[in-house]
Amino acid sequence: CVLAVAAYGKNMCISGSRDETIKLWDLATADCIRTFKGHSGWVRAIVDVGGDRFVSGSDDKTVKLWNVTTGEEIRTIKGHTSYIRSVANIGPDRIITGSFDKTIKMWNISTGQCLRTFEEHNRVVTVVTTMGREKFLSGSSDKTVKLWHGWEDTKAAQSFAGHKDRVKSLAVVNSDLFVSGSGDATVRLWNSVTGDCLYTLEGHHSDHVCSLASMGDNRFISCSWDNTIKLWLVKSTTLEITPSTQNCEKEENDENN
Repeated sequence: CVLAVAAYGKNMCISGSRDETIKLWDLATADCIRTFKGHSGWVRAIVDVGGDRFVSGSDDKTVKLWNVTTGEEIRTIKGHTSYIRSVANIGPDRIITGSFDKTIKMWNISTGQCLRTFEEHNRVVTVVTTMGREKFLSGSSDKTVKLWHGWEDTKAAQSFAGHKDRVKSLAVVNSDLFVSGSGDATVRLWNSVTGDCLYTLEGHHSDHVCSLASMGDNRFISCSWDNTIKLWLVKSTTLEITPSTQNCEKEENDENN
């Protein structure tokens, strides 16, 4: 079962799996170019960090930095006390990770040093994503989203509450707006400046909203355990579904995902 995927360049992607491996794929030919081995647990998170490198996060509680071209494992970073659920690139040689240990950590990937630890969530940190310069968002099984400002402050600038189940996905729509997807089968549109929930999308998905992705131009995609992928357009403070809805085969639900 593939748990993570990240675009790499124009025609490639990198995937992480329950089989504890990472694979580099040619999207034009569907060929596997390289397999990366080194983790001893499920690979749940992958992000491209530039310079022919990517980072992976795993159930083995480690973050690994890899060279895409050679397949070399450059560095193993340790510090979390439980599974690593999400990874995001926040700037030159810096990443953030969200973990089952309820914390978010900021790392210098060149040295392996933990620069900051953020500890305001009280359950699993399921997703982290950047939002503009020196800002990032985190979502958690505690049903909240938090906005963090600046690398020096380890206190959340804003907390967004309203979901009735764990937050599983986040996507930034523009400089002020973002969306969150939840196990409560809803998507919520938030104003990051005011903290207001502008719109709650109910009924268009009938199961967990497990993934969101920004498409630019105020558009985003939502993916659900109900087997559908939906494309949305944000108009002012409302959400409009486009005709593009795709059905997919459903895999067995896993409460750890």
